[in-house]
Amino acid sequence: MGARILLALLFFNITSLFAQTDVTIRFLLGDVEVKKVSNTEGWQKASLNMPLEEKDLVRTLSESICEIEFSAGATTKLLENSILEIKNIPQAEEENASLFTGLGKFYFDVRKFFFKSFRVESPSAVAAIRGTQFLLSNGPDKSEIMVARGQVQYSGLDEENIITVSKNQKSSISVGEPPQPPVVLTEADIQLIQQAARSLRKGPKKELHETGKPNGYRSDDSQPQSPQAPSPGPASDKEPSVEQTETEEKKYKGGIAIGAVTIGDEIYNQIGIRPEFAVGKLGIALDLSLYIDKDGNIRKENWDDARDFFEKIYYVRWGQPNDPFYTKVGAIDNYRLGFGILMNRYSNTVEYPRVIRTGAEFAVNKQNAGFQGMINDFGEFTDGGGLMAGRLSYKVLGDLEIGGSVVFDRNQYKALNDDDDDGVPDYLDAFPNNRKYSVDSDNDKQPDETDFDRDGDGFTDNKEYLIRTGLDTTLINDQDYLADPLGWQRQNLDSEPFNINKAKEKSQLALALDLSYPILRFEYLNLIAYGQWAKFPHTGGWGITAPGFLAKFAFINAFAEYR
Repeated sequence: MGARILLALLFFNITSLFAQTDVTIRFLLGDVEVKKVSNTEGWQKASLNMPLEEKDLVRTLSESICEIEFSAGATTKLLENSILEIKNIPQAEEENASLFTGLGKFYFDVRKFFFKSFRVESPSAVAAIRGTQFLLSNGPDKSEIMVARGQVQYSGLDEENIITVSKNQKSSISVGEPPQPPVVLTEADIQLIQQAARSLRKGPKKELHETGKPNGYRSDDSQPQSPQAPSPGPASDKEPSVEQTETEEKKYKGGIAIGAVTIGDEIYNQIGIRPEFAVGKLGIALDLSLYIDKDGNIRKENWDDARDFFEKIYYVRWGQPNDPFYTKVGAIDNYRLGFGILMNRYSNTVEYPRVIRTGAEFAVNKQNAGFQGMINDFGEFTDGGGLMAGRLSYKVLGDLEIGGSVVFDRNQYKALNDDDDDGVPDYLDAFPNNRKYSVDSDNDKQPDETDFDRDGDGFTDNKEYLIRTGLDTTLINDQDYLADPLGWQRQNLDSEPFNINKAKEKSQLALALDLSYPILRFEYLNLIAYGQWAKFPHTGGWGITAPGFLAKFAFINAFAEYR
């Protein structure tokens, strides 16, 4: 009877977990504002991890960007000068999710979700999507869509004359008119999509391949692809393409990864094996990947240099996570801190093998106390960044355990791509490969600092440059500048872009407490009940998970939580 009640409780918590969808601001840069439906004070400054409700409005100002995430598997990115309304947040599988996009540009990545459908509306069009990536641009009287992956059912507001826009196609709709027939994307269109899809995260400068394109594109279809690195352990439910085997002696285990990767402008088929060899507590995992071009030739550049052989080491470990002492250096896959309220399934291999990060995880386990910790990348620590996490636990009464966790990011902006290391992210840098310059107001490929005509109107206006180069300042002939130099600059020149090194509140801190107790303890089955609480001191955000259950069936871990 007790077992049945326990199973029913587990089922209730699993149902509650998947039936609800949360919408949260997962990344922001620059001036991002939110108008909460529950707040009558108007627009307020947005913050990281801010939850959003139905009818909330989000807008980005100049040189700003915001990424919104649905917990059920959809991401929306607002580019600069854009506004979006959360029309409907589904609370059950049979409900629809819908957004209203105003003027601006928006990038959508809808890979999977548990609700019925995902619908995007604009002032002149309606798009019904599922498993899709696309860029949407809304003007005063026209909407244009460019599809990078999947299909979009596209129509006017009357939802008549519905057309299907497929991968690598685009279409547009003017107010009151039917949609234009789909046409193939141009190279310029593809570059626009790739720029919008660029990941805002980066690793250190240690790259396995030179792709010829900026770091951090999402892996899909026409965009550069970097297969998610599988862990040489039990098969993961997120990576069904990975096959893993283990000998009876358990001294060797490994995996096979099959996929595609773009190197330069060429697509290669990848066949990778990830063997792990163990001698006692010492384990070494290797990454032995072959890249085969369309003609069946193996790319030799990955095997002709001494550095290539060092990069074949995926990780080195000592012991296992439950041993008295455990450590692993190299790749980190699916890392969970405590019961996961602060860090769950974290990986430093999301851009592997194009970008290789070297991190570490470690644990100390005593009879009544324990410690676990993680460092995401040693390279970031030499560059002023770095993500660290740790948890202390102690059994206060019998098997009743209390734990305290902390996650600290030294500089959250260090994860932004900045190839020239001038502090200005590439997304905002007019000269991403020249650390001396970053502003070009008239887009003439001449930096404002050395441009005699900064606003591009044909008249000389750069007094500072004339003085610096020893020229006569009477050469200035821009009458607007002479009449009001300060006001003219504010109206005609781009302002100084966001600089990582000058940013405020660069570091981020999160704290958590948890309480747990083992309910069942068998050889092949363990069940632990727990509750946890977390808080972000910088923003005041907090969260609670209670009750939660962790079930371990042999090598399978299952979680059910109410949040």
